[in-house]
Amino acid sequence: MDFTLYNIVLVGPSGSGKSTVGRVLAQQHSRTFIDMDLEIEHRLGCSISDCFAEQGEAVFRDAESQLCEELAQRNGLVIAAGGGVLERSQNRRALAQNGILVNLHAPIDVLLARLAPHADRPLLRHGQHNSRERFVALLNKRRQTYQAVPVQVNTAGLNAQAVADRIIEQIERQWSGNSSE
Repeated sequence: MDFTLYNIVLVGPSGSGKSTVGRVLAQQHSRTFIDMDLEIEHRLGCSISDCFAEQGEAVFRDAESQLCEELAQRNGLVIAAGGGVLERSQNRRALAQNGILVNLHAPIDVLLARLAPHADRPLLRHGQHNSRERFVALLNKRRQTYQAVPVQVNTAGLNAQAVADRIIEQIERQWSGNSSE
């Protein structure tokens, strides 16, 4: 099988590097890059933080599900999915239909250090004093979903190019293993 016909879908928690690595992967492999969060912001006409505050998380999640269905009809993309996209099983099915899911992860302290300059993350914003506890709780809630993704890449201590290289190596290894069956 030729994995180049499929989308590469980067999932994982905020701060894991999905958008940064996604841009590198897309450029390196002549693919179109889609940052789902940015696309949803464009469609809703507001930032994710504002959408959560003004319209509620459900409106954002519904727009996210609609976008998953649309992206599943395309191929050859690199998609940076939002941190909670896999919470809805319909999103996972849609993205996996024509995509190779890759979970990017790192230790909690690495993720929080990467997120520190971005105070506008809606699920972390409720009081700076407990943002770590909220983030840990969110990661614990999503842990099984992230761990079920077939390709796992730890991004700690790596630059975007090194992560992109590891992703391709793991995908190629997985596909070469599947092609012999």
